[in-house]
Amino acid sequence: MKFTSLKDFRGVSNSHIVDLVMGEDLEFTWHLKERLDERKMSGRKLARITGIRPALVAEYANNSAKANTVNIEHIFAMMIALRITDVEELFTISMPQETEKRFSKERKQWLETLKMPDQLAEIEQKNKA
Repeated sequence: MKFTSLKDFRGVSNSHIVDLVMGEDLEFTWHLKERLDERKMSGRKLARITGIRPALVAEYANNSAKANTVNIEHIFAMMIALRITDVEELFTISMPQETEKRFSKERKQWLETLKMPDQLAEIEQKNKA
């Protein structure tokens, strides 16, 4: 699932978060369908075990843009029900290599200088208003 437009994201977040997230090329990918297939388990059965609505389990399994928010309790429940010990078996968040390099460089500078990256400082100023 990738937020490709403000419409995808705006329904679930406030404008401050939208501005921050839409500025980066991140991708959230569910691996629930693979975990269910490996266990020969249906989404309905997982829903019965976890108490998560079957329609929402289906959205997670289908990597649907409709499932653009994730409840931490749902993650814990699915991890327990599927006996998963690493959250990356359930979903991953990825970004382009250029973004990883930039974040790494900015993080290093931030930790060395204790000066927030300019992009974040600008967003903070905008959000103060």
